[in-house]
Amino acid sequence: MKGYRHWEHDLTSFLDFILDTQRADGQFYELLKQLDDFHWTFVPPDCRVLYPEDNQSLVRLELEADIEYLMVEGCLQAWRATGDDDWAPPRSAAP
Repeated sequence: MKGYRHWEHDLTSFLDFILDTQRADGQFYELLKQLDDFHWTFVPPDCRVLYPEDNQSLVRLELEADIEYLMVEGCLQAWRATGDDDWAPPRSAAP
């Protein structure tokens, strides 16, 4: 993301997706995998969301703890690059 901001025009839609799919316990999913990539099968059912119509899955590796920090950093970097104050305000956690 630190380099990405210099050439990409859409810095927030992926962050929006990850923020919008935040788990009720506050954790974020950290991997977006195609369903034919078997890595999503390594986690328990409550750590994955399947999107068969898009051939995608969201995965949370419970042993990882850096994704929450990376989301904060990613949002800060996106805000610094865009200056979009309407996008930056805090959001409530998923219900």
